[in-house]
Amino acid sequence: MRFPSLFKTSQPKEFSITPRYYDERKERIEKKLRQAKKEIELSKNNETLEKGTFQSAWRQTKTHTERKKSNYRVLVIATILVLIFYFLLR
Repeated sequence: MRFPSLFKTSQPKEFSITPRYYDERKERIEKKLRQAKKEIELSKNNETLEKGTFQSAWRQTKTHTERKKSNYRVLVIATILVLIFYFLLR
């Protein structure tokens, strides 16, 4: 049993794990399957993007203009409130 020390800290224990069994053929097949699934998903995503491109662009501009109007409205209300307080405290 060791006493704790203020000047020397203990080092973490090191270890290494070696795999017991490695099947290179199985790994290669799984890699090819993952690549094929990824390509299929990308092709599906491209088709849906082409179909809904106009709708998504319209939605983006609509939300952008709504956000712009909202910001303008907040600015006008803040200006009115500042003017009211200015005239009340004067």
